[in-house]
Amino acid sequence: MKIIASPEQVEIVELDDFKKFHIEARGRLELTAAQFAQAGAGRMLNADQAEVSIAFIEQQAGSRLQDEAWVHGLKQMLDYALNKGWINAEHQAVIGHIEWADAAQQG
Repeated sequence: MKIIASPEQVEIVELDDFKKFHIEARGRLELTAAQFAQAGAGRMLNADQAEVSIAFIEQQAGSRLQDEAWVHGLKQMLDYALNKGWINAEHQAVIGHIEWADAAQQG
């Protein structure tokens, strides 16, 4: 699962890939972080990590939530993340690594 974040929008692509989870960010950190929060995607903790709301993932999944196999895949991904310590303390978000499309834009 890949979340693409920019100052203009936040979207999840590769929703069916439960093996890879990261955020691909573009633009300036403060503008991208503001859009991330405004979109309800969660929050950027810093330039390297973000908490992605599980509710946002489910919202973006749409009709996939009716597919038992997809829901099972999501649950497995979240269980794996929990075992690795990649779920926040409130159990409401997955902590993901941020990869910047342009490293110079981070600051």
